[in-house]
Amino acid sequence: ADLRMLLKMYLEDEGFEVETAIDGRQAMTKLSAGLSPCLILLDMMMDGMNGQEFLEAFEKADPDRFASIPIIATSALETIPTAKVRAFLPKPVQLETLVETVQAHCGT
Repeated sequence: ADLRMLLKMYLEDEGFEVETAIDGRQAMTKLSAGLSPCLILLDMMMDGMNGQEFLEAFEKADPDRFASIPIIATSALETIPTAKVRAFLPKPVQLETLVETVQAHCGT
């Protein structure tokens, strides 16, 4: 929770609008309710619905609507074994790299 809020504050300080979710289930609920982000920063090792479970639910939920939303995965694991993510940021996430990645997908 603390890291999620720190990343949120950092990205907001950089000028981005940020919505957070405590796990994949809450993220899917927000997406189903109409949230349309320019990207999803996904922690693969969340409690509750983890990153892999989220990816599976995301892919099945509304492919036409969600296909254009890039997913950026983050994890302490070496790599993410899926082609469903657009980029991978290893933990600890370098803040400069995070901002560059968000800018590349969302603009400034």
